[in-house]
Amino acid sequence: ATISMNGCLYAGVFAESINAGVTTTATLDNVSIISATPSLSVPGGQAVTSLNGQMPELSADVYPNPTEGRVTVAFSTIPEARITIRVFNSLGEQVLQKQVITITEATEQLDLSELADGVYTIRVDAGISVVTKRIVLAKASGLRP
Repeated sequence: ATISMNGCLYAGVFAESINAGVTTTATLDNVSIISATPSLSVPGGQAVTSLNGQMPELSADVYPNPTEGRVTVAFSTIPEARITIRVFNSLGEQVLQKQVITITEATEQLDLSELADGVYTIRVDAGISVVTKRIVLAKASGLRP
């Protein structure tokens, strides 16, 4: 089935018995969720090209971790690309989004100080490659190790 959706998507599969009160065991195989591939070009720039038929892999580091609010996202190995940085809370809700155009490597500063202490997921998306990192926001001294 092809379903067009915006925003966050939760997906799952299940198995059940047709007989009430009977435990069912199932093995699910070859299940995939495929997202649309956004444009690989940057306005006014060149398309992301491949080397030997392989698309370049995005690499990203997020530091410091844990943080008290300011985070540096350093990414590289994507030649001339539009990068989208998204921050999600522990419920999967997007709490921040930032777009960046980069040539080879860049660093971006994120200010998470307005968010509540907790664990957040940072998703760095270059369209052809995605890196996901988790970070702990701990402004209160009791949460720091």
